[in-house]
Amino acid sequence: MFGWLQVLFALHDATLLSGMQLAGVTTKSVEPIHTGSSKVDIFLELFGAPDGSVLGQIEYDSSLWKSSSIDAMAANLQVSISSEFQALVCALKRMSRLSEVWMTGYSLGR
Repeated sequence: MFGWLQVLFALHDATLLSGMQLAGVTTKSVEPIHTGSSKVDIFLELFGAPDGSVLGQIEYDSSLWKSSSIDAMAANLQVSISSEFQALVCALKRMSRLSEVWMTGYSLGR
């Protein structure tokens, strides 16, 4: 059984992939240089893409994790994120409809 694990999670917005917009300066994202070793025991990095999709990668210490375990973890994460996103969309739709119902019949007095 493991003792302490070094776990790192990073979530980047779309500007990291598309480059930042600065007055008079052009920027470009650069691929990281992989050294062949993991910085921590497991590192999950997600990027929000300009088209609204999410890209990600998992870096891990291969002396601690089997590639099949990482593949299973990634598949489970994808299913979880997808189902949570669908639940969020449904909740927002319900809130939008409820807001319309609440606002019907009310007028702003001045």
